[in-house]
Amino acid sequence: MLEDNVLQSGNAGFPTYYDILLACLPVPLLFGVLVGELSSISPQLSTNAGALLSALLLWHLLFRKPPTGGRGPTEPSV
Repeated sequence: MLEDNVLQSGNAGFPTYYDILLACLPVPLLFGVLVGELSSISPQLSTNAGALLSALLLWHLLFRKPPTGGRGPTEPSV
């Protein structure tokens, strides 16, 4: 009875390469902030370095290895 109202969500299985890397985007920035606060390195320098690493990761995702194709079915389900 409940199963009749369940919506199909396309590919809701394991996370893809892009899902994992998108989840990792803030990690270098947060690491830079943490290093700046806990070490003798300037917080501004370490935060900027972390932001640069995050930007490089985003550049890789968008331009070096962009996602192609869709996740779910291309035809509407009936």
